[in-house]
Amino acid sequence: MRANVPRGRIPVPGQVVTFQADRDDRNRLRASDVHYVGLSHRRTQIARGLPVASVVAVVFFGLLGVLAVLGLLPGVAVALSVLSSVAAFVLYRTDKAAAARGAWRVSESTLHLVSLLGGWPGALIAQRVYHHKTRKQPFQTVFRITVVLNCAALAYLAIGQPIQL
Repeated sequence: MRANVPRGRIPVPGQVVTFQADRDDRNRLRASDVHYVGLSHRRTQIARGLPVASVVAVVFFGLLGVLAVLGLLPGVAVALSVLSSVAAFVLYRTDKAAAARGAWRVSESTLHLVSLLGGWPGALIAQRVYHHKTRKQPFQTVFRITVVLNCAALAYLAIGQPIQL
């Protein structure tokens, strides 16, 4: 059955919609007059997370840039973080597409390694853009640990001594 859904609003699994069964000009069954019954709580929360994730990434890269200009952080560390973020974003997109097709997936350890190497800002944004790996709590716990470890390593590089917690 084909559906005539509102432009740009594809329903997500679990979201309730109402519709009228109809026939198109070639007498094929289709859904028309599609209406969403409330917004999915999950979709609303993730959509709210994208602006926050974007601000976090911009502030993080801004701070890295300032530290590099001041000579407190090697430029290669900034470059590695930017490249890792781009790689993380692409890997999340690839994994999400593979999950939808039922194809070979990117391993969670690979996603975490790229985050640990500085790609966590790209991973954070990709999680919100692709609605991927946001509800899997064990994954999120390890992801947060990679963020803390990466930031601690960068702080160590910048100030030359371990951070006292």
